[in-house]
Amino acid sequence: GQKFINKNINILEIGTYEGEFTNFLSNVFPDGNIFTLDLPLDDEKFKEDYGRADEKKLNEHLKLRNKNLSCDNIFFEEIDSLNLLSKFKEKKFDIIWIDGDHHAPQVQFDIFQAIKLSSLGTIILVDDIIKNNYSNKYTSGESFQAIEYLGRKNCLKTEYFLKRIFYSNLILKKYISYSVVNKLI
Repeated sequence: GQKFINKNINILEIGTYEGEFTNFLSNVFPDGNIFTLDLPLDDEKFKEDYGRADEKKLNEHLKLRNKNLSCDNIFFEEIDSLNLLSKFKEKKFDIIWIDGDHHAPQVQFDIFQAIKLSSLGTIILVDDIIKNNYSNKYTSGESFQAIEYLGRKNCLKTEYFLKRIFYSNLILKKYISYSVVNKLI
């Protein structure tokens, strides 16, 4: 909104994947600095997810990611998000997009660290929110539980919006959370 006009904002994206959303952010905020991170190539979870153990799929993934991250205002880092606080200890972010591991404890650590890297008014968005106890390989309801808990502690003021409007989303609804940091922890 109005807060970001003519401002060199800092955006953090946890979970780069192929960099399509990173590239989008770079275009929406051409004067902003977009910091994006994903697991190192030699991390077992990185290799096992999305078929990247297959060398052909891995090479296709890396080629697309490199293309999407080629903008001058994108800063990519191969790092486990457990190291967020040590990596960015001197930096505060205006927007943080969390789309890494959606399971506890990792997603809960990411949300907690995001608040630590925030100022009052920072916007934290979390992708693939499930509002029940459902869980599969790539998503779960554990981010919802963490966000609701932090809302009860008055740290976050959160709204949820439906991610997709498809027939396939009729039963298992995925949301994106939009939280504003109310209180620093």
